[in-house]
Amino acid sequence: MKLGLTAGLIAVSAVLVGASSFHLTLIDSRPKEGAVLAESPPEIWLRFNQPLDIGKCGIGVRGPTGAVELAKPALADSVSMSAKFSATLAPGEYTVSWLGTPINDHAVRGRYKFTVGEDGAIRR
Repeated sequence: MKLGLTAGLIAVSAVLVGASSFHLTLIDSRPKEGAVLAESPPEIWLRFNQPLDIGKCGIGVRGPTGAVELAKPALADSVSMSAKFSATLAPGEYTVSWLGTPINDHAVRGRYKFTVGEDGAIRR
């Protein structure tokens, strides 16, 4: 009986650990969350823990005056996407919103903020 219970607990644990490792997660970005940049970045770059289905992904940026125009997101490699800014960003706080969809899985959304040109410090 104990052997069966132990095997069952191990199986459930393996399923829970395995399920959590399949969830799409943002693991790196440029600019980084909370960064204070002295000047406008040329693009948004996002790296995930799984290969992406770029046709089902997106990046949006909002700043002090509203939505910021970006080029269509493209794969930088199988787990990274980027989008170039159409113009230089004015000083202020920006929110990056992203939609990431791994191959053969469901979409995950996220967001983070960075600041351009305020206080002159550079923290990437």
